[in-house]
Amino acid sequence: MVKLIFLRELLDQLTSLRFYLSLLLVIFLMGLCGIIHSVKYRTEVQEYQASLARYEQHLSGRTIGALMTVHHLALKPPWKLAFLADGGQTLVPNAYAQALDADWTPYFYRTHSPNFRLRPFEAIDWTFIVRVVVSLVAFILAHDALCGEKQRGTLRLTMSYSIPRWNVLVGKFLAVWTCSVVPFVVGALLSLTILTTYGGIELSGEDLKKVTACGLLTLLASALFVWLGLLVSALMHRTTTSLVVLLLVWVGFGVVIPGASGMLAHKLKPIPTPEEVGRRMQAIADEIMREYKGRGSGWRGRRWGRADNYAWERISAEAQNKRYARQEMARREFLRQKFAQVDFARTLSSISPTSLFQCTNEHLVGSGLDRDRQFVERAWAFRGVLEHYFRTVDQMDPESPHIFFFGEYMSDRKVDARSIPRFRFQEISLVEGLGEALWGLLILGLEMIITAVAAYVAFLGYDVR
Repeated sequence: MVKLIFLRELLDQLTSLRFYLSLLLVIFLMGLCGIIHSVKYRTEVQEYQASLARYEQHLSGRTIGALMTVHHLALKPPWKLAFLADGGQTLVPNAYAQALDADWTPYFYRTHSPNFRLRPFEAIDWTFIVRVVVSLVAFILAHDALCGEKQRGTLRLTMSYSIPRWNVLVGKFLAVWTCSVVPFVVGALLSLTILTTYGGIELSGEDLKKVTACGLLTLLASALFVWLGLLVSALMHRTTTSLVVLLLVWVGFGVVIPGASGMLAHKLKPIPTPEEVGRRMQAIADEIMREYKGRGSGWRGRRWGRADNYAWERISAEAQNKRYARQEMARREFLRQKFAQVDFARTLSSISPTSLFQCTNEHLVGSGLDRDRQFVERAWAFRGVLEHYFRTVDQMDPESPHIFFFGEYMSDRKVDARSIPRFRFQEISLVEGLGEALWGLLILGLEMIITAVAAYVAFLGYDVR
């Protein structure tokens, strides 16, 4: 009986105007997604290669001492899977420049800065299309599945055959779910075709696994949306009321809850202002100055310091390196507080199933905050690699004072630029992402089960007359 109800409902949906409008809308957006990300990825690759080329020029032909003031580049590569979940990668810094000399402050920046007067639209990726469009499609297709039949009188006729109500509900669910995911599947194939042909994006086996994982997560999320639509349809007796309620739910999930979560995160988990950060940096410098006051520090130049083996310079270097280390610890702590604030906002917004889907998908494919944090931690660790390398090559020169890491007091020998370590970024694997996404997957699955049970209970007591 479930099969008969499924086929009848499927035929009704497939012959309706709203299904074809939904199909065209989703396919159009998925195709647009493929075109946009193809163009953007090619542009980002060009910018990435140009930035690396400029950095290579800075390294070429320099002495060990001169390389202490070069801003060594940690560059985040273009995000190949941005079409799955951009995660704000086009808005956050993608480069970190740090010189080893303690007098130079490291900084994050974007290699290509947009015009901030032109407010960017939200990235059109698969995540956006699912949480905004597919959720709406599911609600529209399901809003009259039960109350619409009641208004037409066909539901009473169906139930007069003593069909178990769960058969009716499951048959309708399968039909509406199929019609909700078919547009996404067709659009996904179109999007991938555009990306791999026009965009020239080569997807590895790991990439294809992430694409598959994103598709499976979409099936789970769309099932939740359909059950929610059936629940509302089973609680209402008029199609217009059901549609209005579901539209309000859709706006609440997609706009109200995420917006309120951001405002609450600002209030409940504030971060230091730039002025507070500046005062903290100055306080650290003052502490170091007091600690080394009267200890005979100074910079006399390489010629005059040689007499006492650079005793003053070594004290000065110790003080400056200690100041840098403390200030860097404070800068890193401020950035971690920013990450914590975003984490808190995402936790609050996960009350919304659409936001929970976005967060889980970003975890799964290794995008968003996870990728930002991965980049930052690796960029910080890169400094240790550079310090070890230059300390080693400088110690090979017996003429060097070996005062790290101040260029005037290090080796005058030139170094082969090819031997200098380069920053390497490792994308988050699917296994690692799955570990982060596990709780989101479990909660989405639990929400789907609870909503399905609630829809069944509501339908059991539904007056079909």
